[in-house]
Amino acid sequence: MSHDRATVLSVRIEAFEDTREDSLIEWLECWECGSRLLLSQPDSEEPHRFLGTCGDCGQWYLIEQPEMVSRLFMIELPQLTETELNRLTQPTRSLAGPDRTLQAGA
Repeated sequence: MSHDRATVLSVRIEAFEDTREDSLIEWLECWECGSRLLLSQPDSEEPHRFLGTCGDCGQWYLIEQPEMVSRLFMIELPQLTETELNRLTQPTRSLAGPDRTLQAGA
């Protein structure tokens, strides 16, 4: 697939040393408003990966705390503006490429 229509988005990633006696993951706060994050673990086979959401401002985060590592990594997912959403939802050229066509039911 060609990347000529890709949109580059910046994300914020931070690594925290987990030196607390209780788990640092229980105390994570939203970078936007400072509220405590609501954590969920969408995949039980990946117990070190979490999704964090802020109930106050709606910001989302990906959080990873690898086993046997004293660091926790937190990635802030970008909030898309209305202009960015409009640009991303514009029709794009066929993924089939110039010499092939997509056929219904194929």
